Amino acid sequence: MGEDGKIILLVEDQAPIALNEKKTLEGCGYEVIVSPSGEHALETVRHHSSIDLILMDINLGRGIDGTEAARRILGIREIPIVFISGYTDPRTVEKTESVASYGYVVKSAGMAVLEAAIKTALSLFGSKRAIKESDIKQKEMLTNISDVIGIFDKNGILEYVSPNIEKWYGWRQDEIIGTSSLSRVHPDDQESIMEALQTVLKTENSELTRTYRQRCRDGSYKNVEVTAKNLITDPMVGGILLTYHDITYRMQLEEALKKSEERYRFIVDNAPIGIFQQNKDSEYLFFNEVEMKAFECRTKEEFLKYYGDITQRWEDVASLEAYKASLMTKKYVRNIERKVLLRNGKEKWFLVSANFDASTSTISGVTVDITERKLNEEKINKLLKEKEIILKEVHHRIKNNISTIRSILSLQASMIEEPQAISVLNDAGGRLQGMMLLYDKLYQSSGFTSILVEEYLPDLIRQIVENFPSKTKVRIDTDIRDFELDSKKLQCLAIIMNELLTNIMKYAFIGKNDGIIKVSVSSKGPTVSLIIQDNGVGMPDHIDFEKSPGFGLMLVDSLTKQLKGNIAIERGNGTRVILEFDRFAYL
Repeated sequence: MGEDGKIILLVEDQAPIALNEKKTLEGCGYEVIVSPSGEHALETVRHHSSIDLILMDINLGRGIDGTEAARRILGIREIPIVFISGYTDPRTVEKTESVASYGYVVKSAGMAVLEAAIKTALSLFGSKRAIKESDIKQKEMLTNISDVIGIFDKNGILEYVSPNIEKWYGWRQDEIIGTSSLSRVHPDDQESIMEALQTVLKTENSELTRTYRQRCRDGSYKNVEVTAKNLITDPMVGGILLTYHDITYRMQLEEALKKSEERYRFIVDNAPIGIFQQNKDSEYLFFNEVEMKAFECRTKEEFLKYYGDITQRWEDVASLEAYKASLMTKKYVRNIERKVLLRNGKEKWFLVSANFDASTSTISGVTVDITERKLNEEKINKLLKEKEIILKEVHHRIKNNISTIRSILSLQASMIEEPQAISVLNDAGGRLQGMMLLYDKLYQSSGFTSILVEEYLPDLIRQIVENFPSKTKVRIDTDIRDFELDSKKLQCLAIIMNELLTNIMKYAFIGKNDGIIKVSVSSKGPTVSLIIQDNGVGMPDHIDFEKSPGFGLMLVDSLTKQLKGNIAIERGNGTRVILEFDRFAYL
């Protein structure tokens, strides 16, 4: 039986014969299309691309004969053609030899012979088509792959080269086949390549790889990596098999990488800080020269021997634990101070910052030698402590001197009888008392330029009032907010308070059995407010700070101007004095 589904075009000009052969072939399982002439057969092939085989009669009567029809059909497409004829004379047979056919069958040979010829033709055509498709694929692959394949004989003459040689190097196959392979090797590389090839030729199946510069058709050179294998005894190759791989781009990348590495090394080695990389166990994987020299080591071996682990000789346990904890939780450390005891006994300080890369389990960081800074800080702290001692001593001596002057004034007052003179001396002593208290507070404080008012003013108020016999009849209500004031402004404020409270204690409660004094000191933003009021007899209308004949109120006015502030008197149910000034104003 025939191959089911195969379509045969039967070209036969004798209708009875055509019908008979058609019926017989259909009985064998073929589908048959009949054409009565060569011209008709041409049109049929053009419109039926599914035809698998043609049975072509040679003598087709009028018009073109079978051989001419076959020739024209093969110009349209490749298809297996089997000639059938009732003639066996040499002249008829010779006519078919000029056409690529798949057989010649005599009509009288019978159906068995014809079917065998059809099967053979179909099989042969299928094999040829498969081979041709394979060749096309192979050529396409060889044309487009990046590696060029070549074969040369033992004398170095190129016998074969893949078609992609033109794509990569510009040469056509016919230009270089039959030429010496060494003719396209750079002159400086020829000797080494010749030695390599001689080595390969000595041993069967030996193989080696070398790099050299290959000349292109335009005269330029490309860097090539060639692998040569001795296959001279292999019947399929019969020579040295070469594989050329263009490594120009790879070498450009390697050169760029090399330059990048050189730049990186230059930057790292010349950086003014230590740079390091460690594994997760804090062991050094890399460190620059600055890191090594910071620990006063002359060789890498010496450094790794004594300081190979960053935790070695880390004196401050607290900062070491902080370093480890930060790396574990935050994956980074910023400005951890590390105190190190060098093997020569010297102490050094470093500022360490690092990052932990979980993907590589490495720690990368920088180290800054801050030993000189720490020494300077120690010197500064020592000088500050010395200055603090000196200032405390100065304040103490000033306080003692003021105390001496106050004692002299008090002694002088006790030795005279004139009331006005005694009052003047006592007032001066009161003013000195406030200044003495201020210096005592400065002596006790940690600072030297400012004091918390709450630590100073309540004691001052108490001492002023204590100087008067009527102190038991007067109630003092204070509301003093806690804020800092520099000592110069606080001294002015203290003298003003002394004058105002002294004036109240002398004159406000004459003829009264008791009295109340309210003192309020507060700060809102830059403004300091002092309010002193009493419920006494009130200050006469003709008295104010600018026109007062008394020294005390004149002093208050002068100090208010020194503070660049404002002071006002409010009368009614006693007297109320309001002072305001800028706490940040420059005096």
